[in-house]
Amino acid sequence: MGMIKMASGDDFPLRDGTWKFTWNDRALATMAVNGVSINLVTFMRVVMQLDNANAAKHVSNWSGTTYVFSIVGAIIADSYWGRYKSCIIFQLIFLAGLVELAISSYFFLHNFSCESESGDTKTCRTPTAAEIAIFYVAIYKIALGNGAYQPTNTTFGADQFDEEHTKEKRSKTAFYGYFFVANNLGSLVAVTFLTYIEDQGRWAAAFVISAAAALLGLLLFAAGTKRFRHFMPCGNPAATVGNVLVAATKKRHLTVPTQVEKLYEVDGTHSVNGGKKIAHTPGYRFLDKAAVIEDPSILLPGEQPASRPRRLYTVTQVEQVKCILRLIPIWLCSIIYSTTYSQMSSVFIEQAQAMDNTINKFTIPAAGIGIFEIIGVTSFVFIYTFCIAKPLSKRSKEPTELQRMGIGLVISTAAMIAAALVERQRLKHADRYRLSVLWQIPQYLLIGASEVFIRSGGQAGWIPQNLNQGHVDRFFFLIAALNAADLVLFVLLAKRYKAVAKPAAAVAIGSISKTICPNDVVVVSPDVGGVARARAFAKKLSDAPLAIVDKRRLGHNQAEVMNLIGDVRGKVAVMVDDMIDTAGTMHKGAELLHREGARAVYACSTHAVLSPPAVERLSGGLFQEVIITNTVPVPPDQRFPQLTVLSVANLLGETIWRVHDECSVSSIFQ
Repeated sequence: MGMIKMASGDDFPLRDGTWKFTWNDRALATMAVNGVSINLVTFMRVVMQLDNANAAKHVSNWSGTTYVFSIVGAIIADSYWGRYKSCIIFQLIFLAGLVELAISSYFFLHNFSCESESGDTKTCRTPTAAEIAIFYVAIYKIALGNGAYQPTNTTFGADQFDEEHTKEKRSKTAFYGYFFVANNLGSLVAVTFLTYIEDQGRWAAAFVISAAAALLGLLLFAAGTKRFRHFMPCGNPAATVGNVLVAATKKRHLTVPTQVEKLYEVDGTHSVNGGKKIAHTPGYRFLDKAAVIEDPSILLPGEQPASRPRRLYTVTQVEQVKCILRLIPIWLCSIIYSTTYSQMSSVFIEQAQAMDNTINKFTIPAAGIGIFEIIGVTSFVFIYTFCIAKPLSKRSKEPTELQRMGIGLVISTAAMIAAALVERQRLKHADRYRLSVLWQIPQYLLIGASEVFIRSGGQAGWIPQNLNQGHVDRFFFLIAALNAADLVLFVLLAKRYKAVAKPAAAVAIGSISKTICPNDVVVVSPDVGGVARARAFAKKLSDAPLAIVDKRRLGHNQAEVMNLIGDVRGKVAVMVDDMIDTAGTMHKGAELLHREGARAVYACSTHAVLSPPAVERLSGGLFQEVIITNTVPVPPDQRFPQLTVLSVANLLGETIWRVHDECSVSSIFQ
């Protein structure tokens, strides 16, 4: 059981976090919001009596506002409330909006409907200004609550996993896939069940079901409160960006030292906000001025942040700002895709309403055809995972995140071309008969496939009141062209990106520091010759105390005597060595540590040769965990339950890149 620091400064044990409560909550919340959003353009047109253009515009504005609130929610959660509290509060706002929409629809909004999906007409009146205001307040409460909740819920679910543990890291990777499934299960129910109810004109009933789903999701989430891992807020990222930019500007007259070690950084494995340290990178050198120490006599490198000058920021804080600046071009490239994605909830539905949606006397709701987008997502997840990613991963050629985004842009371009061709075909036969709505299947499947690689939303364009008198096909072709241009720009920008390696110490130390309270750790050198290495390791673990195993022969033909210098009674002993061969030294040292009263013994080594009988010695029960790196491959028959193998791939790649570009290598090993 690990420990985290609470805002009060007290140590708080990490509970065994569970993500299942967040998964159920996400599925129900997605069902609830899609019960409103998928048919919102129809509600605007049929109930609120807006024309096609204004209905699509208002839905696009609402959708865009939802994504803006995502940024607001993420900032509030990370900076002030924390993710758990933010999830609860934003879900309450979301639920309040759904309840308000359901009540208003039941009492007066449904009386304004002038037509049904079957084309029947009836007497109606125009909503009053007050009634319109109530409607917009309700849907924008939904936008605020759900928009701010979604990124917070995802991140909070990811908090329940420890990336430094191999098993939990694999589970965390699967978690994102399960969350994707949760989204699609919720969407599936909304598209098939709720849209059918809404298509019958029973809007209030559908909104009541959405509100009930949101309430059930909130209750399930709250039920996991005592089992969640809770982390304190880590500070306002916007403030960090502003402060670093201001500090770098005010210190523009200073020269950045060529030796990265002379830039300011705190000791230990974690940065000032409790997060992981980030190694220095050569880009945006101007920002490095914020980490330049103006007066070394006031503050030496490594000194704790409580006494640092106001204009001095750590290398990690500067690198965080660099990361944000590097992401901005990629974010801008996603805007066009957002426009593509949003067509499903606006123009695609209006296109479907102008088509024949009956199959063997069964009427498909205009929004119901969206089920094929979910089919596209589900099927392409399977195709990508088992037919593309898995074979490529065996050859270490699995597409990177940026490459997957590029593939998504290609597919989204194809989706808009398909939509344009369908619209052209529909217009060609509009005077004689209605084209079947099943012609829309390819564009939905392609949007779903692109969604596997890119997930976002955005804005729609213009649509005439009579779709047959307009050229929505040209609009789709325009978006396809913009997607193609966006793809070219994205590829040019993506070539400039590379992964940033963790500092070398974090490869092994991170696994220890997150599972054991630093106050309980004693770093042990298995021999006198490794004291310097153990001391450096202990410094990274918040200056943990040091112990030494002293081996010596008292005379000729006398057995080796082992003594322990230091106190390990009631502590967790972490033995540190550069290499494990037969594990004889480690084995004898562990026996001594247990005799001296150590609560548990861990072993950390960079290179594991594991010559016989190393495996038997290490797996015999003396060690709680044996942590090594993959500098020496470990065959499957030599692996045992206590063994944890950490990868140094990013570290080696970063080192090679820095040597090639004549950049500092030493900063990675700080």
